[in-house]
Parts: sequence; structure tokens; C-alpha cells
Amino acid sequence: MDTDATVAQALSGRIPSACACPPRLTVRQPEVLDLLCEGLADKAISKRMRISLGTVKAHVGAILKELRVSSRLQAVVSTCR
Repeated sequence: MDTDATVAQALSGRIPSACACPPRLTVRQPEVLDLLCEGLADKAISKRMRISLGTVKAHVGAILKELRVSSRLQAVVSTCR
């Protein structure tokens, strides 16, 4: 398990649903963020949501930009606050 997944799992009891996300995210991006909070990798998110890996990467990039963070871990932690 990678570091992001380990931290996400440790915080899982404190992670709110995507409705605590910034309102500027698209409809699908909070779903992606929820799966990031579960510690899933892009490929697993792609399979779970039945979207292409490229689309997942685009969503993750947009989420990081919107949250003004530079890593998936920071995105997960920032949603816990």
C-alpha cells in the first residue's frame, strides 16, 4: 500500500463525503475525490467509475488545482478539515 493510501485509510473515519468539497468542482469530480479518500489509485478509480484512465487523470489534476494543492495526499487531508 502506498503512502497516500495508508494515510487515507488512517483518516477514513474523519473524511467527509464529497459534499464538503468546493462548489466549483464538476459533478463527477467529488466522486473522484471520494475515491481518492478511499486510497484508490487512478486505474482503480477508472474501473470503479467506468471512465477512461485519461479522464480520471484529468479529474485528479483539476481537483488538485481547485484545492490549490500539489499532491493527492494534500487533497485528501484538505478535505478532512
